[in-house]
Amino acid sequence: MYPSFRRYDAKDWKRTNFYPWVFILASRVLGLFICLIGLALQNHLICCGHDFDKGPLPNGCRKKILHITYDFYNWLGMLFGGMRSKTIKRDTDYTYYLGPNYKDGYRPIVKTSTIVCNHVSWFDPPVLIL
Repeated sequence: MYPSFRRYDAKDWKRTNFYPWVFILASRVLGLFICLIGLALQNHLICCGHDFDKGPLPNGCRKKILHITYDFYNWLGMLFGGMRSKTIKRDTDYTYYLGPNYKDGYRPIVKTSTIVCNHVSWFDPPVLIL
């Protein structure tokens, strides 16, 4: 019916050639599932005893451990997913537009306010959290 999309090599496919890939894919999916369960359990243990009706976690040891836990499980989930990320910090020279001493009155940037990226896959949230 659609000859331009017809596969003429399907007769040469062997089912046994696909079996090793099934085990690789299944181990990755199982690893991601274990990461999600581990993150949920550790999050529950770290936040045990805190009443979220009164407000969020205050800054302190618990919150720092929670951030480290999220970073670790994001890294582990990306490892199982076969992805990696890299952060590139770029400083652009705007002297042509703003004048030669435009940086003199600025405060140093502690945290980036804008992140520009392509939407690639469902791995975007863990990549942006890292």
